[in-house]
Amino acid sequence: MPDISLGLMLYTVRDECARDFPATLREVAAIGFEGVELFDLHGRNAAEIARVLEETGLVACGRHASLDSIESGLGELAAEADELGWRRLVVSWVDPARLDAALVGRLEAAAGEAARHG
Repeated sequence: MPDISLGLMLYTVRDECARDFPATLREVAAIGFEGVELFDLHGRNAAEIARVLEETGLVACGRHASLDSIESGLGELAAEADELGWRRLVVSWVDPARLDAALVGRLEAAAGEAARHG
């Protein structure tokens, strides 16, 4: 992945992404961002988003997802990573009040499984 000077977490423009994801990516590129962190493909497939990223010159520098989504859909996320080129998967959020040994164990297990997917 090339060095990125300026990237945008697309969750910050989630309403625009939900309305028209490809158009939002084009606008993000037009205002000078070089990379994006994904959180949802908004009903689009990875190949379609890959084409928009290539067209705009944007780089998918990461992806965030809920721990439940990572645990239940890591294979799909790994395939998406292969298609879009991102290599950083971030757990979106965990409730600090629930940060106990069981949650830490789930995070460690998810990290190990993600590492096996590359």
